[in-house]
Amino acid sequence: MHRVEPQVFLIAENTVNDTALHSYLDYIGAVGWTSKGGNRDGNVGRNGQGPGDLSEIIEVMGRGCYKSFGTELNPNLTRVRTSNEAYLENIINIGHGSVLEHGWVSFMICDTSRVVTHELVRHRAGTAISQESLRFLRLEDMGLWMPQAYAGDADSTDIFEETWEYLELQYARLIERAEVIEGVSFDDLPFSKKKYYTSAARRVAPIGLATNIGWSCNIRAARHIIEMRTDEHAEEEIRLVFNKIGDILKGKYPALFSDYEIKVTGADKNKEWSTTRRKA
Repeated sequence: MHRVEPQVFLIAENTVNDTALHSYLDYIGAVGWTSKGGNRDGNVGRNGQGPGDLSEIIEVMGRGCYKSFGTELNPNLTRVRTSNEAYLENIINIGHGSVLEHGWVSFMICDTSRVVTHELVRHRAGTAISQESLRFLRLEDMGLWMPQAYAGDADSTDIFEETWEYLELQYARLIERAEVIEGVSFDDLPFSKKKYYTSAARRVAPIGLATNIGWSCNIRAARHIIEMRTDEHAEEEIRLVFNKIGDILKGKYPALFSDYEIKVTGADKNKEWSTTRRKA
């Protein structure tokens, strides 16, 4: 048994194919157009200019709807927003959420409990999920994140830790029973047999067991889920995880999250993200 703290790693984001993008812009008559204005944190494009790939992709997809790369491409237009930041702000203000779906990010969320992952997998629209499998893995050292509700009480933390140690022991005993049943060392079993027994033995693992999960989502889904899962009524640990995700995304893409109001709420005194803008 070991104590853990949930960790979040942003491991992938959209990448622009510059050659293909320029070919498209030339084809529609937007020769020489570039996405203008780096994000406030300095997250800029490949040549030290522009807003970075993900924000640029969203802008291009949105401008493609109206040919708003310049007034000369659409006679209905009398002006266009010239900066990426102003363009994205308007997209969010008018609720043109489908454009945000073109921006994708991928996270590895580590040492979070299956309490969190069971809630996270309910969000399917605009996401992709790949979770660590207890069917294939053999548990030897179970991770525990201590909820704040009990973290300050020594007797309560003892109960948590003793429970984890007891369940680790029972899991190990089941692995030993498999050796007796099969008549060989567990390590000498074929993989199919190992999987057969670890699949059965995982039933004694606690729902609070620390695990890892890969989670990808588009920006529209991210905005919605961050607001839902940092709400003061949301579960304590998932609030912690999505505050980490929100901080990462707002730091990298401030124009896409600048409308959020952040305040401390709830018994766990964590941050709640909310927006009064039209839902996108």
